[in-house]
Amino acid sequence: MLLDAARSVPGVLTDPGPGVLVTAIDDPLMGYEVHLWIDDYAIVPRVRGDFGALVWYQSHRHNVPLPSPAQDIFVHDPAAEDCLNCHNAHGQVKDGLLRAPAAVLCAECHDGADESSAAVHMPFEDGACLDCHVPHGSAQPALAAAEQQTLCGECHGDVEDWLKLPSTHQPVMRGQCTQCHDPHQSNQAGLLRDEFSGLCIRCHDSVVATEGVAAVHEPVSDGDCSTCHLPHGSRTQGLLVSSQATLCAECHDVDLEPAADGSAHQPFVEADCTGCHVPHSGQLAGLLVERPGTLCYLCHTELGDRMDAGMPHAPAGDGDCLDCHAAHRSGLEALLTEDVPGLCLDCHDATDPGFQAIHLGVPGEEMDCRKCHDPHVAAEEGLMMPIRHDPFGAGACEACHPAAGGGE
Repeated sequence: MLLDAARSVPGVLTDPGPGVLVTAIDDPLMGYEVHLWIDDYAIVPRVRGDFGALVWYQSHRHNVPLPSPAQDIFVHDPAAEDCLNCHNAHGQVKDGLLRAPAAVLCAECHDGADESSAAVHMPFEDGACLDCHVPHGSAQPALAAAEQQTLCGECHGDVEDWLKLPSTHQPVMRGQCTQCHDPHQSNQAGLLRDEFSGLCIRCHDSVVATEGVAAVHEPVSDGDCSTCHLPHGSRTQGLLVSSQATLCAECHDVDLEPAADGSAHQPFVEADCTGCHVPHSGQLAGLLVERPGTLCYLCHTELGDRMDAGMPHAPAGDGDCLDCHAAHRSGLEALLTEDVPGLCLDCHDATDPGFQAIHLGVPGEEMDCRKCHDPHVAAEEGLMMPIRHDPFGAGACEACHPAAGGGE
């Protein structure tokens, strides 16, 4: 019976399907747990209600006595003590026999709106307490008239829209509006319980840590989470205000337009900024995820394997990839920061006699180093390419260059 009811609820998954476990046997009573799986947290209230109604229907249809589910009931203290705290036995029926208007009665025990507050919830300001609360007892804390998600959604129509977005803030998903908002009044705009940064840090303290780190993203250090994030829901993962391409470019001078020539780093082209950078704080300059050498080899795995097995070029072996390559884009191929041979000659002295002898006296500025040397790693010293002209491989330079007189 319970399984039939569970399987009949719209939104309940069939894989994995519902399950029923016996949790207690106390003749003539038995305790059960019913497990249902859904893929949309927003429908939890409806699924619970539908399941309860179907169980009630099935139990009556099969003449099975079924006790009502146990639940906490929050009772208004005046109602529990004496009805005459609020009611007059000889009052007007149309007014609920109240001895005074509802707003006046509530204010006798509960503080009213503070004129110094920056924001006051409209029903509270208007004294319409019963718009949100029931006067006697409720299954919801604070005598709320319904679950927060439902109650707040009656006026704030955006709630239903937020729940349909790809990225929704967990308190919104769980119907915990008062986790961030004060339901009555606040000294913060939007009825927030604290300043934006102070509020976020209550849950995200490790994410926005600024102590003991080498680099902190400016919006984080300024405590301005809303620069990058929306508080309720977003079409972009991470509750981002917009896509990374648009968001990061608002503060960082980056040109994401395809280059007419030159080259661009693939994560940069795809606007995958967090592929290389952490968004909040980190231990490395530039908020890098890892040190450049380690970070680059996360994608350039084949090169990383070659580095481990061969004799690397000093900058590559030391992880100083940015000595030769730009991180985002370049007017040159392979993201080079300078054209060859100028880039190579920044470190290698072409006027050195030894350099000139090995290179047959060819002026350094006329060379294309890449024709003979691998820029990253080779199997032997000198970073020589593995496929070579036979005379060159034998060191017989004079075979083609008479002036060489034999060389190495």
